[in-house]
Parts: sequence; C-alpha cells; structure tokens
Amino acid sequence: MTWTSPIYPKLYSNDPSINPLGKSITQEEDGWIGSLINIGAMIGPFIFSFIAEKFGRKIGLLCIAIPHITAYITFAFAKNVYLFYFGRLFGGLSVGGGYTLLPMYIAEQLSGVNALEFYLQPIFEVAGTNISSDISSLIFGLAVFTSSFIPIVLDSIDLDTSAISWLPIISLIMFAYTFATGVSVIPWTISSELFPVNVKQISASTVSSAGVIRLFHSSPETHVEKSIVVRRFLENV
Repeated sequence: MTWTSPIYPKLYSNDPSINPLGKSITQEEDGWIGSLINIGAMIGPFIFSFIAEKFGRKIGLLCIAIPHITAYITFAFAKNVYLFYFGRLFGGLSVGGGYTLLPMYIAEQLSGVNALEFYLQPIFEVAGTNISSDISSLIFGLAVFTSSFIPIVLDSIDLDTSAISWLPIISLIMFAYTFATGVSVIPWTISSELFPVNVKQISASTVSSAGVIRLFHSSPETHVEKSIVVRRFLENV
C-alpha cells in the first residue's frame, strides 16, 4: 500500500532515466494512482471470503499473495500510466481480502485504551505499586486532562523549531507505530466477531467493502490535495 510513497517523486520527474513513463504525470493521474487501490479493496472481500468459505481460510490467505505479486510485476515493467492503474486496482483485491480474512484467522485484539481507563484503579491495585490506587488513578486522569491543552498552548507561543527539525519524521514514525498496534487492528477484529458463523463471510466482506468505499469517496481530489500538502511539508522541513 505504501508503494506510492517512493514512486511519486520518480513519476513527477521529467528524466527518462528515473521516470519509466518518460514524462511527468498530472495531478489527476496522481490521484487515480493513489485511489484505485480502494476500488479493488471494495471487491476483494467478496472474492476472498468465497475462497475461504469454499477452501478454508488458510488457502484464502495464501491466495491473497497472487494479486499482490501480479501488481508488483506489472509495476516493474509498466511503461504507461494505465498499467499503473491496473496494478493498483488489481493489488487492491489483496488489500480488501486481507481486511476480511486476517481478523477472522487471527481473532485477536491488540489494544484498547478505553478498557485501561475503565479498569484503571483495579489494575493499579493488582500491580501493587507503592502509591495508592486512588492517587495513581487521579494522576493518570490529570495527565490525560492537561495533555489536551498542550496543543493550544504551543500554538499560541512563537517557538523557534529549528533545533528540532527531526521531530516531524519521529512523529510520523510514532503515529504509524501506534496506529498499527491500535486503531488499525480493532475495527477489523470486531467486525469478525460481531456476526454468527453462518453469515460471517458475507457480513465481514460487506463491512470491509463499506470501509474502503469511504476511502475512495475522498479520492482522487483529496489524494491530490494530501500529496501536495505532504510535498510542501517535506520541502519546509
């Protein structure tokens, strides 16, 4: 899915030795390359849930590799933008299939801050810390409350950020890490546990497709806007 990150600078270049297309892509082509994967992801859940129901989830997961491999072979030899369109669209089948089958196969929830907040005091009691569980819970609540004001305070202060030019990349890395261990996992896990076994395949597929329909709804215009913002941001870092 992150293939576009390193390839976009090459596709915007007019240097034939760098750009396989031989000329710079347009912003519209940029948007379609970024968004077509979501079209494939809308269809993928239904294809791979059928395979999983017919031949088993393990076989379904193994088959997910086929569109991915095909897509990247296409990228390797693509000489026109339509092959990139095809690769992104076809590779999206695997993305949608993964959204559906992986939660069914793994069935694990890796994080949940609400559960921590709801049972904070019993957790501190079991942990047996030197500080009482009441005080520990109070400190945690104050930390959460005061942290919500930090962005407001920082935004009102004119700070020299030249000494922390490394902060944006570290922040992006931390965002990607925490997202992968939290929000990225929970919705798909829940969707696999909501429905009874006899309708799980089609129901989970429908939920997955609904999610990627919303992703595509913001494309291609929003993808173009985001790519412009990101490029400007990186130029100023």
